[in-house]
Amino acid sequence: MTELRTILVTGATGLQGGAVARALLARGYRVRALTRAPDGPAARELARAGAVLVAGDFDDPASVGAAAEGADSVYLMSTPLEQGPAAETRQALGALEAVVAAGVRQVVHGSAAAADQHTGIDWFDSKIPIEKAVRQVPSRWTIVAPVVFMDVVRAPHVIAALRYGQLAMALPSDRPLQYVDVRDIGGFVAQVVERPEEFSGQRVEIASDRLTGPQLAAVLAGAAGRPVSYAEMELEQLRAYGGEQLETMFRWFARVGFSVDVPALHTRYPEVGWHDFAAWAGAQDWSELDARE
Repeated sequence: MTELRTILVTGATGLQGGAVARALLARGYRVRALTRAPDGPAARELARAGAVLVAGDFDDPASVGAAAEGADSVYLMSTPLEQGPAAETRQALGALEAVVAAGVRQVVHGSAAAADQHTGIDWFDSKIPIEKAVRQVPSRWTIVAPVVFMDVVRAPHVIAALRYGQLAMALPSDRPLQYVDVRDIGGFVAQVVERPEEFSGQRVEIASDRLTGPQLAAVLAGAAGRPVSYAEMELEQLRAYGGEQLETMFRWFARVGFSVDVPALHTRYPEVGWHDFAAWAGAQDWSELDARE
């Protein structure tokens, strides 16, 4: 039986933090869900699932520290998507200092795979000073570093191409990429929380599956019930769509890429209940592909 403990989850109304909150709730933990919008639909859904909503903002570290008072553990993650990589670093460092001052005994930091490798990708490198600070906290710490989310294939430009039966990515057809189901991030973080001594002082990169573009297309075709073919996108097209950093990231994917030993990881931590890409795709609603622009 799960020891009754209180876990503060930051980013709880987002994709990753929400998955962590739901996994912990399913295991019987008391979850405090930090959110800037406690009246929003995502927050209300978490409350219905049993989470206690706490208002807080990473731009106000004192609010994060107040939310952490009396908590046993904190899942700490920040994002470059709203205000950029520099803001991500600043916000995370302030929040980390606040939760440590609040006396939290375990810090689980949600980072990113390869974020310790100085890749030159801004939203990877922005996590380097955060990871360094996490390693210096006086409490137990663990860094959980996932690869690319499977949800990337639900990005608007990908959906737009899928409507016409095409999966376009800026990777050679024989170059695999590693992906993670956010449910597996939640399941893995739950293992870290349940076994704090075992995971203390570790940085673990996690992935759920590894596929090439044509393999992704085949899985999506089966899940969506329509033909899908793979097309390699030119990097210049990608840059025009998403900017220089997106191009830099895909150049790195093609040249280096992630290096998680997926079979070994899954064998070592079977309790996570890992989901392959087919399981993820089968759980999605693809009816939006019926709407042509």
